[in-house]
Amino acid sequence: MLENTPENARQMWSLADAMLPFEKQDIIERGQKIGKELQKAGSLRIDGVGQLKAKIPLNLYIRWQQEYPGCWNDKGFVNAFLKDNPQFKAVMKTDSRNSIIVS
Repeated sequence: MLENTPENARQMWSLADAMLPFEKQDIIERGQKIGKELQKAGSLRIDGVGQLKAKIPLNLYIRWQQEYPGCWNDKGFVNAFLKDNPQFKAVMKTDSRNSIIVS
């Protein structure tokens, strides 16, 4: 186990920083795949469970949670995130009676 020293902290931060470009590329690729899946599957409302709003990769979820603790509980943050990252948003359509239509 590493000692909690400033030098070790700098090394860990440098390693995390070096991995960021690879992590970003992975997120882009996953986002494209997830977007295609969500477009194809659509979003169903299930009684007692709710409705799928988005599908966010775990490492992206954790990265944001570490940077801004509690952010995923903030509706404003989630709405802004999905506006900026529409590939993670589930596709929902309604008819004139507000019934969900799966696209």
